[in-house]
Amino acid sequence: MKLKTPTEQVVWRKGSRVNSALFAVLLLPAVAMTALALDVRDGLVSYWPLDEVTGGTTADAAFTNAMTVVGSPSVVAGKFGNAFTLANNIYLTNLHAADAFPTAGLPIYQAGSYTICMWVKGTNQTAKYLYTEGNLASAATLFVLQTGNAAANNAKLDVVIRTDANTTLMNHVVSTAVVFDNTWHHIAWVDENGRARLYVDGQLDVANFNYTRSGAFTLSSSAIGTLVRNTISSTAVFNGQIDDVAIWERPLSPAEIEMVRTNGITTPITPVLPALYEVPANATRNLGDWNIFSVRAYAHRPDNNFTYQWYRNGAPIFDGTGRTYQTEHLTSANTGDFFSVQVSNGVGSTNSADATLTVQPDLAPDVRNGLISHWPLDVIEQADTNLLSPDLYSHTDMVLWNFSGTNDFVSGHQGNALSFDNITKYTHRTNGTAIYMSTNHSVSLWVQGDYSFQNDRRVYSEGSPTNNNALFTLGTDPAGTSPSASVLIRPDVGATGVNSRRSTRAVFDNTWHHLVWTDANGRGKLYVDGVLDETDYTYTRATTTLSQTSLGAVLRGVTVGNYYFGNVDDVATWNRVLSYTEIQDIMNNGIPAPVAAIPPSIAQQPADRTNNTWVGDTVSFSAAANGTFPLSFQWWKDGTAIATNLNPSAATDTLALTNVQLGANGLYWLVVSNTAGTTNSSVVQLLAKAFTPVTNGEALKIDVGLASSPNLQPGFDEFTLAVNGSSYNAVGVTVTSIGGVGLASRNRLTDSPVWVTNSPPRLTQASVYNDFIYASSAAVDVGMKVLIERLAPNTPFGVTIWSYDVNSTGTRVSDWTETSSGTPIPVATEYTFSGSNRVTNDFQYTFGGLFTSSPAGKLQFEGRRNAASVGGAGSADIGVFFNAIRVVARPVGTRVRQFGIVNGNLEVQIEGDYPGQPLALQESSTLAPGSWSAAVGATATLTNGPAVIFEIPTGASPRFYRAVSQPAW
Repeated sequence: MKLKTPTEQVVWRKGSRVNSALFAVLLLPAVAMTALALDVRDGLVSYWPLDEVTGGTTADAAFTNAMTVVGSPSVVAGKFGNAFTLANNIYLTNLHAADAFPTAGLPIYQAGSYTICMWVKGTNQTAKYLYTEGNLASAATLFVLQTGNAAANNAKLDVVIRTDANTTLMNHVVSTAVVFDNTWHHIAWVDENGRARLYVDGQLDVANFNYTRSGAFTLSSSAIGTLVRNTISSTAVFNGQIDDVAIWERPLSPAEIEMVRTNGITTPITPVLPALYEVPANATRNLGDWNIFSVRAYAHRPDNNFTYQWYRNGAPIFDGTGRTYQTEHLTSANTGDFFSVQVSNGVGSTNSADATLTVQPDLAPDVRNGLISHWPLDVIEQADTNLLSPDLYSHTDMVLWNFSGTNDFVSGHQGNALSFDNITKYTHRTNGTAIYMSTNHSVSLWVQGDYSFQNDRRVYSEGSPTNNNALFTLGTDPAGTSPSASVLIRPDVGATGVNSRRSTRAVFDNTWHHLVWTDANGRGKLYVDGVLDETDYTYTRATTTLSQTSLGAVLRGVTVGNYYFGNVDDVATWNRVLSYTEIQDIMNNGIPAPVAAIPPSIAQQPADRTNNTWVGDTVSFSAAANGTFPLSFQWWKDGTAIATNLNPSAATDTLALTNVQLGANGLYWLVVSNTAGTTNSSVVQLLAKAFTPVTNGEALKIDVGLASSPNLQPGFDEFTLAVNGSSYNAVGVTVTSIGGVGLASRNRLTDSPVWVTNSPPRLTQASVYNDFIYASSAAVDVGMKVLIERLAPNTPFGVTIWSYDVNSTGTRVSDWTETSSGTPIPVATEYTFSGSNRVTNDFQYTFGGLFTSSPAGKLQFEGRRNAASVGGAGSADIGVFFNAIRVVARPVGTRVRQFGIVNGNLEVQIEGDYPGQPLALQESSTLAPGSWSAAVGATATLTNGPAVIFEIPTGASPRFYRAVSQPAW
């Protein structure tokens, strides 16, 4: 082959089109080399030029994934050669097996990293499909590029990604750029395992398309112009022209996207050698680690049917025949080893450069360094009514629950061991701090158990007394089908950090095994019998607030579960990462006895209170500490110890400040002491802001939104669960659940084909009705509380609450009360709505009234699902919804919203400040003072919350009208 110079131009002819492009063919030498510049066609899976229909299909010019043509598309002049015109009932499909990717390259979403390019031309249109992948057996799973699914964004590109479990990873994120304005636009979608971006006409779109790739995807259809799942969306086809659709199983660079946009894709596509997109990298590891060397090569299908051969120090590795090669159990003798790989296809071979391995030696072992707790589990002590197993280092002893004494001991690996019964027995640490709260930490223990008797049982667990989501546990295989150990880490918000990843090595096979877990800020490792397990436990650390440590079961709150059957011995924790050498020492020699008390250390620092904090609030600073107990605590402010006789919490790990005033602002820190020494926490700041509560007029007006999907009603502030507990001009709003149920939010513009649209003049509040928070339970008497604080105390407030969901077609029944005084005041009893009854007027589906704030300046509204709905149309679903709220101090305001002639009568819509407000319509012929009187013939024809519509017969004499209200306070 000839290596072309940059000035040479190759012209390829394909059908009726001619493409000009700079194109280099590289002859790869048979020597080690680094990553090569790619031909833009490398990694190309399919290229549909859309030039012609032949025998009911249109060709894939790159491979064999021809598209079946449904209907008769018009073949018109395109950007390169021809293009297809699609419309309702005219589209293209390729139905394939769900696991077709290894051979066919479809579905392209299974590649993880991929690119999709195409040219499109069409007018703005709502929710019309461009390129999709779906599941022939389910409506849940999908990957969709389409036009915007709402009138407000239907000229833009819209992306949806949803898993088999119906979990939406990307929920109608739309481009910033206009794509559908009836001119040709080039779009390129690039996704690198969740780091996604969109290019429109070669320019990077500024919208944020990043997401977390997770869950299972069963995709068995690929389509252009439609979505094929358990049904075919023949009427949601893009109406316009599409040309030159191509997909790659790699991310294209911006330069490559521009080359495709400018020059198209040259054909014919001839076989090429493998080009290396990712090459093995030099690596530095610690003793006992493993390392994965990897390579990524591209040609284009079918030439990417690669074989691999790895080399160590120039010699072939017998089992090194995959895209990756994992070294194991590294020693200092491995320093200087070099690795390379040869990638071959039917055309030839390409060799990578060498990657060198360096193994760092461990420091001299010091097992006592950073050791926080050691429970040998050798003896049982009686303390009052409790049985304890002592912690020899920090004295945070384990309380033994449902143990009877020495009969619960068995012969352990180091002395005795505790035996757990899978029914009632577990231990609970008496005090101290969960070791997970240390960013770097280690846990060591011996276990003996048989997996065949149990599934998802926990030997070591840390939980929260208030949040069932937060967990860190070591246990058995959740499925109970292997002797593997399992690691679970779940943050406060519930998204899984480590989702029960199983060890490669056997642990629960009814023999003693030593387990050590180390975590360096998300770089997790599990050692089994002193050997680093081959499973990758790396994760992204998130806020995980834990305080309860238990053995033999999970303890969260007062709930105990996942009881273990088997034996546990010699448990210890460190606030640092143990080295490989130290782990060998512990496994062979056990935990050394303490030689002195452990000085205190801060495991969790306090946080600033400088945002969303106001005069009159209750504020707390909290820290967590380790060290030999007992620990003494003393909070300081601005260099002075806080008097504990005035504030007893100053002598605890949590400082509580009630009714803070401006004088409380300053710098705070905690001093922790024990017999071994003293340590200080970080210094944090309190900055409470003064405010003047509203005593007349509107104090609060918020519209619920879905985080990351704004849909704000004009004139309102936006409230989302992501900022729950926020303030609006100092007025605080916090929504909490009743009955321990979860709270969730929705935006019907983004997750449903049905939503409310404005229809002026009567309906202008559509954005209020399309977003809401709901209590996600069908149980009776559960729901939510809406706390409003920092209001003027002892002041009358007019309150209007919106509660509706257009897609809740069953009857929803709830009871609402105001409870800030402690004595419930009815707001709405058996409040009822059904989404099948559409919204036609502003303030429809609202309730409220006039309420007096508490002496502390609070109002609290509680909504609970009503028992009347049980057995009725809403019996199988949730009942409590919250869209928006308006709060007006000392309400007297009225306003005319709309007026006009309807059926020959004058129609006037007036608005007050709360439902039930006494409103009236007055008339005058002169506007002179004292000339106003009740409007003659005025009839209230419709009332919706604080809004009333009056009809007045038209007369010959001109009249002036005004709305009035008399204060009810």
